[in-house]
Amino acid sequence: MNLQQYLSNYGYMKEIISQTLPNLPSSEAILRHNSLTISDALKKFQKFAGLKPTGKLDVETMKKMQQKRCGRPDVIALRQQGKYKWEKNDLTYSIESLTNELSESEVRDALKKAFDTWSAVTRITLNEISKKG
Repeated sequence: MNLQQYLSNYGYMKEIISQTLPNLPSSEAILRHNSLTISDALKKFQKFAGLKPTGKLDVETMKKMQQKRCGRPDVIALRQQGKYKWEKNDLTYSIESLTNELSESEVRDALKKAFDTWSAVTRITLNEISKKG
């Protein structure tokens, strides 16, 4: 497996697109990736692997790439990047049912504490509303 295939297989660059020239056998395909793309992909791999992200194929990077690993990608590309943001940051919730193992106030306190923790590190606020019905 060459460098471009490795970076593509493990999610660091878009899948390699081959273009066969009309008068050449398919084994002589031209790979349409410039060095900037490969350098960016190498930086992503190096950062993920805990290496200094230089974008250059150095000895440490080659050693890391030669280690045994699973066949799944390290990076899963989103089909529509930036399309997964919620439209609002002020969210509401209601408690539909309770467990017999905790009191209503214990459930509410636990949820409030958890949601306050999230709100402290995100731009999301979560507020309870009364149960509809």
